[in-house]
Amino acid sequence: MDKIMSENVGDSTKKNDEYYRKKYKRLRKTVIEIVHQNGALCEEIARTEDKISTVKAERKYLLKKLMQYEKPNLNSLKSSKGNKSQKTANTKVKKSSKTFGEGTTKTGQQKAKCTMVNPIQVDNNGRPIFPIEIGDLSVYSIGEIVHDRPNYHNRKFIFPVGYCSTRSFNSISSPESECLYTCKIFDDSISPRFEISPEDAPEITFLSQSISEVYASFLLAAAPQNPDNLTLSEYDFFGLSHPIIQNLIQSLPGASECSGYEWKKFEVVRPAKSSQAVAGHQNLNADLVKTGKSRSRQSDINIEALEKWARDLS
Repeated sequence: MDKIMSENVGDSTKKNDEYYRKKYKRLRKTVIEIVHQNGALCEEIARTEDKISTVKAERKYLLKKLMQYEKPNLNSLKSSKGNKSQKTANTKVKKSSKTFGEGTTKTGQQKAKCTMVNPIQVDNNGRPIFPIEIGDLSVYSIGEIVHDRPNYHNRKFIFPVGYCSTRSFNSISSPESECLYTCKIFDDSISPRFEISPEDAPEITFLSQSISEVYASFLLAAAPQNPDNLTLSEYDFFGLSHPIIQNLIQSLPGASECSGYEWKKFEVVRPAKSSQAVAGHQNLNADLVKTGKSRSRQSDINIEALEKWARDLS
């Protein structure tokens, strides 16, 4: 009797084991499918988020370009709010034109002319391609504008956080050779922090919350070896005064909200808009005849070719 009972128990145990084994296999298969589905959904979400971020960046860029052309003259707005006389307003416009290389027109009222800037390389979304090479100046990042703190801009310049550039200059440690200096702007609470550091001596770093002070400290070390470069201002050294860089900074989100900054109007040079461009095109044409290349295929003198060249790069 006991033997029969033990056999029955054994059979029951085997059946239970087989049942749970099959159930485990089904659950395991279901879990694997769910994991795979979850991975596929995560990848799809990531792709969608990338598309959304791209669309947002394109929208911001278009808004920047729109603000660049529709930005009102801050000088005229301030003068009207303060009930100043027309004579004072005209004096300010003249003074501003002398400062920033802008002219006036003789149409009854004075208007600031655009500062012409050379085109830069952009990707398919219209974003600038870094680094931007301007002579011995290379800009690796424009950064972001902090518009709600007044120390992050002044009347002439905006100091974007994350800005980074390099410039060649005679070395402090070895006056007979040149060295690459890196200029950066950081967020330092109330005021930005400016930094200049030489490539050949990383242990030497000039820091200050004032761009004038950090540049003065730098010149104290570099001026004895570089007497011919003392006329270079702190804004020139960082690259903030170059029209191309100023135009890019003004295109950043938040530039229009910098209340203490005097807006400047820039326009990208086109072949037919300056006598210098025409002369340059004549020289380029002569070079093209020598090299046998077609004029219409040169991206630096034809806007359609430039756009195609930018698309090919991306």
